[in-house]
Amino acid sequence: MTTIDLKGDLSVANAEDLRKMFKAALQKKTEVTLNVSSLEDIDVSIIQLVYALITGLLKEKRELIFSGTFSPTVKKRLYSVGLISSAELSDEICISELNNRMRLAA
Repeated sequence: MTTIDLKGDLSVANAEDLRKMFKAALQKKTEVTLNVSSLEDIDVSIIQLVYALITGLLKEKRELIFSGTFSPTVKKRLYSVGLISSAELSDEICISELNNRMRLAA
């Protein structure tokens, strides 16, 4: 299994490093987990990279697993871009909605 820890405030400034990590994870052919416990905020460029990772995994009949707890700020960001139905969701429901929306979009 490959685990990628998302930490701090991630923005376009972090996009190239994350793209490289995601590409390496795709090449390993193992299960991929994103740990969001230390993620404080995320911008749209990073959400797009996560979407690209999910798309790549789905093409190989693999899925992305989220672990950890989403910060209130991250939930608000995911809600603002339409990936979850409310910023007040439990982490379990948030992950379920996020997975469903990403799968449908791919």
